Amino acid sequence: MTTLLSRVVALTLAAVARLSAAEPPVPAPLPSAPPAVSLNEAAGADSFGAFFSGNGEFLFFQSLADDLVANDGSPGTVDLFRYEISSDTLIRVSSEPVAKGTPADWVAPAASDDGDVVVFASTSTALVAAKTNRSVLDIFWKRISTGEVRLLSLSTNGTSGGDRDSKQAVLSGDGRYVAFESEALNLAPLDSVSVPAGSFRSVVYLCDTQVPGLIPASTPADSLPISVSAHNPSLSKDGRRLAYYTESIDGSGGSIRVVVRENATESILWSFETSPLDPPGCRGAREGVQLGADGNWVTFFNPQPQHITVPQVHQFSPERDLVSSNALVLCSPLTLATTRHRIAFETPFQINVWDLDEGTVSTNRLKPLLPPTPTWASWSEPAISGDGTKLVYRYQEPDAGNDTPPHSPGLFLQDLPDGATRLISLTPEGAPSVQAEIGGASITTDGGWVAFEASDSDLVKGDLNRAKDVFLRDIKAGKTRLVSRHGSSASPRTGPSSIFGRAALNTGSGVMAFASGDGTTGTSDANRSIDLFLQDLTSGFTRTLTLSHPSFTKPYHRHLSPQLSLSGGDMVFLAYPEAPDPVESAQLPIELYHWNLETDEIQALMPAANDLGVGYTSGVTPRFHLTTNGKWVAFESHTSDLGGGGHFQILVRDVLNHTNLLVSANSSRNGGNNDSLQPWVSPDGKRVLFLSWATDLTTPSGASVPRLYQRNLEQGVTTPVNQIPGNQTPGDQTLGLARQFDPYYRVSPDGQRVAFSLTDLPFGTSMGGVYVVNLLHAAPAHHYSTVREIYGFSRDGRYAVGVIPNPSDPLLGQLCRIEIDTDKIISFPAGRGFGFWFRPNPDSPPVITGDGRYVIFSSPDDSVVQGDSNHLPDVFVRDVTAATTFLLSAKAGSQISGNNRSSTPTLSGDGNSVAFRSWATDLVEGDFNAKRDYFVVRFSLPDSDGDGLPDDWEMMHFNTLSRDGSGDFDGDGISDRQEFLAGTDPTGSGSVLRVITLLPAAGGETRVLWSAVPGRKYRVEYRDSVTGGSWQTGAESVAPQTATGEWTDPLAPGSPLRIYRVVIP
Repeated sequence: MTTLLSRVVALTLAAVARLSAAEPPVPAPLPSAPPAVSLNEAAGADSFGAFFSGNGEFLFFQSLADDLVANDGSPGTVDLFRYEISSDTLIRVSSEPVAKGTPADWVAPAASDDGDVVVFASTSTALVAAKTNRSVLDIFWKRISTGEVRLLSLSTNGTSGGDRDSKQAVLSGDGRYVAFESEALNLAPLDSVSVPAGSFRSVVYLCDTQVPGLIPASTPADSLPISVSAHNPSLSKDGRRLAYYTESIDGSGGSIRVVVRENATESILWSFETSPLDPPGCRGAREGVQLGADGNWVTFFNPQPQHITVPQVHQFSPERDLVSSNALVLCSPLTLATTRHRIAFETPFQINVWDLDEGTVSTNRLKPLLPPTPTWASWSEPAISGDGTKLVYRYQEPDAGNDTPPHSPGLFLQDLPDGATRLISLTPEGAPSVQAEIGGASITTDGGWVAFEASDSDLVKGDLNRAKDVFLRDIKAGKTRLVSRHGSSASPRTGPSSIFGRAALNTGSGVMAFASGDGTTGTSDANRSIDLFLQDLTSGFTRTLTLSHPSFTKPYHRHLSPQLSLSGGDMVFLAYPEAPDPVESAQLPIELYHWNLETDEIQALMPAANDLGVGYTSGVTPRFHLTTNGKWVAFESHTSDLGGGGHFQILVRDVLNHTNLLVSANSSRNGGNNDSLQPWVSPDGKRVLFLSWATDLTTPSGASVPRLYQRNLEQGVTTPVNQIPGNQTPGDQTLGLARQFDPYYRVSPDGQRVAFSLTDLPFGTSMGGVYVVNLLHAAPAHHYSTVREIYGFSRDGRYAVGVIPNPSDPLLGQLCRIEIDTDKIISFPAGRGFGFWFRPNPDSPPVITGDGRYVIFSSPDDSVVQGDSNHLPDVFVRDVTAATTFLLSAKAGSQISGNNRSSTPTLSGDGNSVAFRSWATDLVEGDFNAKRDYFVVRFSLPDSDGDGLPDDWEMMHFNTLSRDGSGDFDGDGISDRQEFLAGTDPTGSGSVLRVITLLPAAGGETRVLWSAVPGRKYRVEYRDSVTGGSWQTGAESVAPQTATGEWTDPLAPGSPLRIYRVVIP
């Protein structure tokens, strides 16, 4: 036997298959079929945060879209754009001049009056050479006309940015002066202040861009205490005055002081100590400090003893203090006119305009659109024009009665001199727009233009992307423009308009199901709904499942969360009904459907209340589980018809017989007296696991804590899993499951084992940690006190993947593979973040392959492997047997990280393949859609003869499937199966290395990558059949110069059956 650890450990990665971008030949449509939609109006992702330049000539906004302009190479990153209103021209402001760096979000931008200078915060290392720390926010200044970019939060030695975050940048009207706050210690010499452990001191800095250096403006040598933090800077338009607030460094209470500074003399002009009270939903003076444009007055929030907050104003000339008697709503922001002393703010159910010159506060309420006069209505998000004559705000009509939901919101413009009000969120035909989300309004100084953001839009023609877009309303002309539109010079789209949630992957049957919006390549989807698609992994052909089907008797606006059976013939998914009003749609119950993809039969699993099940209530994300054979579905249901006082209950659907069975039943055959959630059903439909807080499911009942129950449907017996006789788990009736997991427990694919932890048992103690229980036999539980969580099992439940935190460092920990039968734990580093407080995204936990050899995980840490320098989450593969970690989300033609984040590894039903999704556009050639795409990697072929040895492993070593694993081919005393599990060579030669293959897109090239010794020569071989044919030479002699070997197969067919191996000649 030759151990691969003594030789070169090989890992072959074929071409990244960006399945969602495949464009295979599509059968000719019927004459009545609509053409494929072209979304040449709607942008590819959300746009938001619109604001005008002071002169009203430019509109700035932020966007995640990568198709607004040409050459936008930062998909998934928040960019800043500038739109010139007069010329209808859009440019991307956030272009990076330093090619070697990594782009990142542009945060909290502000612009000069002429729209030529912007300031913002970013972690990007692609802007200036001195910015190298990708984990810290710094402040940047850019002149758009020249492209000049400066790092303002520059260290005193001039060679780097801040060592801690800087934020909240504000800009004078001419773009010369900038103020911001920072926790950095290396920007300027500071007073010696004792900072409590775990706290940070924030300082407000002033920068004159015509003079080198920074001024720590909030640490003057005067009577103010220096042991405070300063926050929330605000500049007058001429940069002459600066306002901010101060508080104790540790935020432990005490006075909150509003300060106004005279910048020319570097002295305090005025300060005021506000109440330290924090009313509910508000942080008092911490949220409301603003200087007027002329610097002659400052506004702030002042909490009152009655647990309310009121706006207060101090005027400097003539000096006076004004206090409003109108209480604010949750410290909603004040909006200030720039040329007239007026302030707009929100109080409960109304908008107020405070005229400081007249000393009056007027209340603006819109006459209700529907009779009778409502008992409530929502006026919110006011914005006032700079001249103080126009007011724009969001209004939402109430329901017409107790049983109807509120109507969709709209934007209204009010002329303050005469009180005339008009609706400005109108369709092209002049009708009121129907919106689920609308707001974020901004208005020019003269009130002639209003910008806002909205989703699900009928405001303009061609907005089909279901993303949040930015719109511009010409008040005089009464026309609305879509500003965040797909640019004519932008790269063409490929693949879906967007991927929603997790895909359902089944490489055994060669299909993947996913949810996507309009514009999916090769389809005629233009219904403005999130639909389900089924993609053939071999041909790339994409079938639209939910575009139209006779079984759907009402409209739906979202279809999500598909689950596939192992054969790929059955699918379960959620459907969200649509009402004419989006707000009403949000109140409709979610429905659960089963679809037989072979017979095209669709059945609702909860058709009516009298059939044991109704729809899920609004705001609830339901859990359900489809068995691998597609015959049974376990799901949650919320209905009072099942008994139990209307709590969530667990039901199982017999798909063949169209019947539902109540699982969470008490002895009276009614639903339990508390919620039951998170079901799992065995493939034979005989056993169901679920979590429940009910106390009447078993005897004795015990306390209402989350327990894990197993229901034997044949015997009608329910048993708490953590109290199964013979197990060594604690028997305390008050102990329930701890929510270390999401869900609370994990079940092995064969249904024999379950992992969980118990509440009130500290991690690392003799009773804390994770338990693994055998569900079929009363054997003692396996207990792992050092493991905080288990994320999944191998196919037969023999192996599990978990995390071991480092108690001394809450961010540092290791992933591990556990061999359950022997309790052997093999740990390996996965970067910072997998520590004690690690909480993976529920959609992105680590996964383990069916044979237990590979662990696939996502990590943002650049130290996991060499070549990862993008400072973003990437997907990695750990070969546990070979003790090697590889970067999976690598740039095409290299082993360096892709240009954007990758995450969400998803295991196929057979455990042989993993899909992950990525925003990166350089994993394959020709990716222009600026969307999250899916990529699939195959680790092994199925075990067609059921001998426990994957077909590709048998063919690679023996060139036949006749060996069943029990023999000892090389006569070393170790069986073939044992050698497979150990990762060693059963032939004894050690010259053949096993590979991993990524499914190629139809007609695409295949990249083969493996771990190599620099300078050594390798031969790459392939075959196109598992059961026959000889190995063909793809590359005779490849001599890598680095630790990663690579070869591209340009003739790879669009078939997942091509097998590769790397041979040492």
